[in-house]
Amino acid sequence: WQPLARVRSEFDHLFDDFWSRPVGLNLTRRIQALSGPALELKDKESEYELIAEIPGMKAEDVEVKVSDGILRLTGEKREEHEEKEEGFLFSERRYGRFERAIELPQGIDHKKINATARDGILSVHMPKSPAAIERERKIPINS
Repeated sequence: WQPLARVRSEFDHLFDDFWSRPVGLNLTRRIQALSGPALELKDKESEYELIAEIPGMKAEDVEVKVSDGILRLTGEKREEHEEKEEGFLFSERRYGRFERAIELPQGIDHKKINATARDGILSVHMPKSPAAIERERKIPINS
C-alpha cells in the first residue's frame, strides 16, 4: 500500500538523518564512551595519533587491528577478587570486554601504524602517506 510505504520511508529517513546530525553523533559517541576507553584523535603534521585511556590494563589485554579504513580496539579488563573485600558498599569500577571502532581519515600509511601502551595510556601512531602530506596545502586568506 503506497501511502504506508511512503510514511515508513520518511521515518527511516528521519532516523538515518538523526544519527548523522551533531546531536545524534554526540549521543552515539557518549554511548560508545561508556562501553569502552575514552579516545582522543589528534591530527599532527606527519601523522594522526589516537590516544585511548586504558587504566589498569596491560598491553597484552588490548588488541589493535586495522581493516578497510577502520581501526578496532578490543580488550578485556578482568575483575580480581579478594575474599576479604566482598563487603564493599558500592563499586564504580568497570570490568569486562570492550570494542571501539574508529573510521580512519584518508591517506594513512597502513603498513607503518604502530602502538604503545604505558601508564594506562594506549597511543596509536598512524603516519600519513607521503602523497597525503603532499596533497595538503595551506590556503592563504585575503583580507
